[in-house]
Amino acid sequence: MGAALALWRGQPLADVAGIAWLEGQAERLDLLGTRIKRALTEARLAAGDHVRLVPDLEELVADQPLDERVVGHLMLALYRSGRQADALACYLRLRAALADELGIDPGQELRDLETAILRQDARLDLVLPRGAAVLPSAAEPNAVPPQDGPSLGAPSHDGPSPDVPSAASAASELPVPAQLPPVTADFVGRGVALGVLDDLLPSADDAAAPRAGAVAVAVTGTAGVGKTALALHWAHRHRHLFPDGQLHVNLRGFDPCCPPTEPGRVLRDFLQALNVPPHRIPDDTDAMAALYRSVVAGRRLLVIVDNARDSEQTLPLLPGGPGSIAVVTSRVQLTGLVAAGARQLSLDLLTVPEASDLLARRLGDARAAARPAFRLAAIAAELRESPSPLDKFDGGEVSADIRAVFSCS
Repeated sequence: MGAALALWRGQPLADVAGIAWLEGQAERLDLLGTRIKRALTEARLAAGDHVRLVPDLEELVADQPLDERVVGHLMLALYRSGRQADALACYLRLRAALADELGIDPGQELRDLETAILRQDARLDLVLPRGAAVLPSAAEPNAVPPQDGPSLGAPSHDGPSPDVPSAASAASELPVPAQLPPVTADFVGRGVALGVLDDLLPSADDAAAPRAGAVAVAVTGTAGVGKTALALHWAHRHRHLFPDGQLHVNLRGFDPCCPPTEPGRVLRDFLQALNVPPHRIPDDTDAMAALYRSVVAGRRLLVIVDNARDSEQTLPLLPGGPGSIAVVTSRVQLTGLVAAGARQLSLDLLTVPEASDLLARRLGDARAAARPAFRLAAIAAELRESPSPLDKFDGGEVSADIRAVFSCS
C-alpha cells in the first residue's frame, strides 16, 4: 500500500475537467485513495509504527480537519507515542471546529476514544501477535522502513482492515487476573457468615435498580479465628460471577517480620495486573487510586484485601463502581472502613460441633476413631500447666509456627 500511494500525484484527471463521466471517475479515484490511506494507517498502527505515523496523520488532519476517522487515528498514534495530552488537545480542536462550523459534537466513536484516553484504558495499548516486534521509531539509527501491507486485490472499504485488531479484540488477548490463593480442603461450618457474604452478591432487584457503588465488607475477629479461610473459601465458590478478574493482596498489617504493605505499592501491582502499562502509572498514591477506580469502572471484580492494619491502608484499594465486591479481613474493627459504607461481619470462634468436625478432618477418620476415649480436655490441662505451652506446636518452620501464625493473622 505504501508503494501504491507513492505513485499518487495531485488530483486525478485534473487536466480533463468539464467531462461529466471523467469527473465521476476522478471522484471515484479520490475515494479509492482515501480508503487506501486509511487502510495503510490502520495497518501501520497495528504494526507499532505509531511514532513515524504521527507526521503523516498531522498532514492529513490539516487537509481534512473535520474528518473524525483521521482525527481518531491521530489521537491513537499520539497516545501510543506517549503523548496523551497532545491526543486530548487534538480532540478538543476537532470538537471546537465542529461546534463553530456545523453546530454539532463529535460522534460517539470519537467521544468513546477520548474517554478511553482519559482513563488510560489498557484496550488502547498495542497488542502484537506472539513473536512479532514493534517497528522501530524514526529516532532509532537503524530504523527499517515499513514493508508494504496486504494485497490490494480485495475490494476497498471504509471500515478497519480485517487484519487490524480492534480495541475489544486486543483486550480479549490480555490476561484476566486470577490471584486467589489456594484454599484449605478442611474448611468447615461458618454457615451464617457465608450467608452474610452471599447477601452481597447481585440479585434480581439489583438488575432493576443497580447499586450506586461497589460493595465492601470488613471481616473482623481475633487472630487465628479463620478470617482468611472464610474469605478465600467464599471467594473461590463465587469467582465465576466476576469475569473481569479476582485481585488479592496480603497487607501484612500485623506481620512481625515485615512492615505493613503500603497502599501505593498494592495499587501499582493491581494496575499492572489489570494490564495498565507501567509507564502510564503515576507515582502519587492518590493519582494511582483515581486511575485504579477509572480502570475498574464498569467491570465486575472481586478484591480480597487480607490482614489489614487499619482503614487508611484499605480505603484506596476499594473499587468505586457497581458490580465489584471487596472483602477486607483484619483483627481490628476497621471503623473507618465501616463509616465509609462497608458492612461489618464479626467472626467468632467455631462452635463445638464445628471444631470437632475440623479436628476429625485434620486427623483423619482412622486416627480420630482409634482413641475415642481420649479427651481433648486432658491436652488442654497439660498445655495450661506448661510454662511454654505453644512450644509443643512448633512445626520447625516459620510458616507453621503457631506464634507466627497468630502474630500475622
